[in-house]
Amino acid sequence: MVGAETAQLERARPLLDAMGDTVLHCGAVGSGIRMKLVLNPLSQATCQLSAEVVALGLKLGLELDTLLGALGGLAHPIHGCQCLQCPGDQRIPRRQHRSQCRGRQSLKSTDSSLI
Repeated sequence: MVGAETAQLERARPLLDAMGDTVLHCGAVGSGIRMKLVLNPLSQATCQLSAEVVALGLKLGLELDTLLGALGGLAHPIHGCQCLQCPGDQRIPRRQHRSQCRGRQSLKSTDSSLI
């Protein structure tokens, strides 16, 4: 997400293209960060809801791999949600995941305070 005048964006495009697959021009300077601030709450809510759904499925006796397989296709298109994209043995142990989530949440909370 980029906020820039068109000429500035085109000058920076080779660098931006090297950094990622998608460059979204959001408008004038500052629009990219404002768009990010708008989308962060959606990302936070989606990740939290995904965790709650997985916890419910586990309590109902569903297998984790089956849950993640079913939910992965639903969560993947949501902006910024990588909650269900840990394949097999790369999953983070529960305690470590919680501490990492708190860190991410505190960073997102900092972003939210910018609004």
